[in-house]
Amino acid sequence: MKHAPTVQSKTVVLVGGGHSHALLLRKISMKPFPDTRVVLVSDVSHAPYSGMLPGYIRGLYSYDEAHIDLRRLCGHAGVEFLFGKVGAIDCVEKQVVVEGRPSIHYDLLSVNTGSSPDQSHVPGAYEFTVPVKPVRSFLSRWDNIAALIEEGEKRKICIVGGGAGGIELALNIKARFGTRVEIALVHGDSQLLRDHNDRVRHIAQTLLEERGIQLFLMHRVTRVFDGHLETQVGTSIAFDDCLWVTSASPNPMIRKAGFAVDDRGFLLVNEYLQSVSHPDVYGAGDVASCPTSPRPKSGVFAVRSARPLERNLRNTLLEHPLKSFVPQKNFLSLIGTGDRQAIASRGNFAWKSSLLWVLKDFIDKRFMSKFHDFHREREDSDKDGRRKELRCKGCGAKVGGATLGKSLELFQEKFPKNLLCAIETHYLDDAREIKFRATERVFQTTDILPALVDDDFQFAKIATCHALSDIYAMGAKPHSVLVQLLVPLASPGIVQERIVTLLSGIGDILQESGAFIAGGHTSEGSELMLGLTCNGVIPEGQQVLRKGGALPGDVLILTKPLGIGMLFAGHMRLLAKGRWLEEAIKVMTQSNKAASEIFLASQATSCTDVTGFGLIGHLKEMCVASNLRGVLSLETLPLLEGALHLSERRVRSSLSSSNENALQFCSFEQEVRERTLFPVLFDPQTSGGLLASVSRDYAEKCIAALKHAGYERASVIGRFEPGSAGITLQ
Repeated sequence: MKHAPTVQSKTVVLVGGGHSHALLLRKISMKPFPDTRVVLVSDVSHAPYSGMLPGYIRGLYSYDEAHIDLRRLCGHAGVEFLFGKVGAIDCVEKQVVVEGRPSIHYDLLSVNTGSSPDQSHVPGAYEFTVPVKPVRSFLSRWDNIAALIEEGEKRKICIVGGGAGGIELALNIKARFGTRVEIALVHGDSQLLRDHNDRVRHIAQTLLEERGIQLFLMHRVTRVFDGHLETQVGTSIAFDDCLWVTSASPNPMIRKAGFAVDDRGFLLVNEYLQSVSHPDVYGAGDVASCPTSPRPKSGVFAVRSARPLERNLRNTLLEHPLKSFVPQKNFLSLIGTGDRQAIASRGNFAWKSSLLWVLKDFIDKRFMSKFHDFHREREDSDKDGRRKELRCKGCGAKVGGATLGKSLELFQEKFPKNLLCAIETHYLDDAREIKFRATERVFQTTDILPALVDDDFQFAKIATCHALSDIYAMGAKPHSVLVQLLVPLASPGIVQERIVTLLSGIGDILQESGAFIAGGHTSEGSELMLGLTCNGVIPEGQQVLRKGGALPGDVLILTKPLGIGMLFAGHMRLLAKGRWLEEAIKVMTQSNKAASEIFLASQATSCTDVTGFGLIGHLKEMCVASNLRGVLSLETLPLLEGALHLSERRVRSSLSSSNENALQFCSFEQEVRERTLFPVLFDPQTSGGLLASVSRDYAEKCIAALKHAGYERASVIGRFEPGSAGITLQ
């Protein structure tokens, strides 16, 4: 008899992708938490590593070298990655509130969201300066500034803050751009680097002066205006860009949640990294403050906190005693100077040397290799997992009535009553009666997908867009859907939350479409799957878009970029970058509704959606149905970022080889087949775009309308010509 799979009974939510959580995920990948669902919530797919930030600014490191790919790391660790911004934490209901989607329940919560420079006491600082944290926002602004300088524009840059961060920033910017920038460093104290020894201060100040960086010591900023700031001694300092690198301030969400905080608003934790007011909450890194072991806000301590954080989260889950953590008081600081040298500081020790840069570079690259080279295998989770009772199959695999009923109640609290028309009374009938008008033609289609992203909400939106796509490809209006859910085995609470989240994702798309949920079925199984049977209607006399009907001379228009199958095949192999998947998910959650309406208005002669059979497979169907020859211009094909990179590495979806059977339908020169993008032609698309033929007279206006509607990559990719059915690739 086969063993039953391990059942998830608890949920650990990790808020933020800071250094502590990144290392925690690495440890989970090698030894998963037993019987536990782990979810990381982050508003970035790529988390910057603070140690390499100045080097990135200098141009010594690439974006990928200086960032941790959280989505890829979660895939390696078997952890759900939820892309979103946390708006609040409800510590009474134990819910993490994420903007734009259902909340997440936690049994244990860990917070590692970092900090940001304190701008609260200086009027104008919020409006006219660029804080260095959150780093994602800073880098977005910085890349724009750097681009202007690279184009030849001279800039005056003012840096507020004379700590290690401000000094490293000043030295690295100056080293990169030289005379193209004028830099002023403004500091409220009489000395730089308050937390370092006199020799380090002297080395740093001498270096700043040698580089021509203007120092304003004992100049506390009192007000910032657009283009200049004022200090308490009356000095006015002009700037094009003002970078704010002052002392850390906490995330206001922590205080609002009701957690115990210190006098500055940071989460108070004990020697176990556990909230002193809420034992089911942990904190690490800049967000936390331990009164028994106070330490400066530094990435060093965030890194050192990862091991005790993982140990105590695990011990809490296993109901084992917690172990205390006392961080070291002194540590080696290495301050990069932008010229491949560094200043070392520890206690009374100080030294500047190129050898120290070699050491710093080695330490930073070794740290980042933990997240780039996944060479260690995960331990068998069964060693720590507790087997649950065998679960029935057949109808015995249905989700329990109480769990399902509560899920539907929670869903109806968030959405209009008419979206779930199966509930009209206190009971449910065995089947749903659906009435259609006698003047309407009804079109029906069905689809079922296994989960291809960890986020249930996004997966449900993708699956719904994918299922409705066939309706839109016909030019029909969605009317109603039946939902089939297969939910992984878990505790009733986890199953309930997942059903609500999935229905909410479906509901988001259905509200836009105008359709309603007519009913459905839920079962438990080994993996998440979602199916939808969709009904669409077209009034009698209105055009029906079909695969046949194209005319010679019509142009072919594709509304979405290609490469979805390759990207997710790459994700399974831990080869796809998080930002590539982020773009792909945006494409997959974009409905084809507006595109269908635009094609109808543009008098499209034929239409289909590009999904599982790939571009060539679906174009072949149009060619056969229209008895015409399709001519594709490969140069015009819109591609998702990363598709060519993965194609070059021979990453393929499992369906691609079957799709390549359509090659016998195509004619092309050998050099076409040797092109890197050739395999993308056969790549299966989940929730891909519409492919339509439009008269050349309407093509320009059609493309303009599609782009205005949000299909930014919509393109003319070919044309139809007279001749026997087939495809010419150029």
